[in-house]
Amino acid sequence: MLRPEAIALVNDSRFVPPVVELGLFDYPADPVGEMRASGTHVVAFDATSIALALGDIRLGNTVMLGAIADHLPFSADDLLACVLKRFQKKGEKMVDLNRRAFEAGRAAVGEAEAAVA
Repeated sequence: MLRPEAIALVNDSRFVPPVVELGLFDYPADPVGEMRASGTHVVAFDATSIALALGDIRLGNTVMLGAIADHLPFSADDLLACVLKRFQKKGEKMVDLNRRAFEAGRAAVGEAEAAVA
């Protein structure tokens, strides 16, 4: 279901980008707080921990896709089908892991939004 307000779904794990490591940019002390202070509706959760619990940090991308799935102008089922199609050649284990990551992202956003409400 597409919601009329803007939303930022944020992995609140702190990843320091190379441009910060090189001293080219500063990393904000509280990026989530800054987004909220600007009036943005922010839903923050730890996608990295979810991915690691599933066994692979790379699943964080699929967790985030699951998180945004209910906020897009097409169905979550359509998005999931596309994600799973991408992993079919890598075998059923990867398909299952990505399905679980996607659903975990959807659940995490639901829990984070309920905690704020």
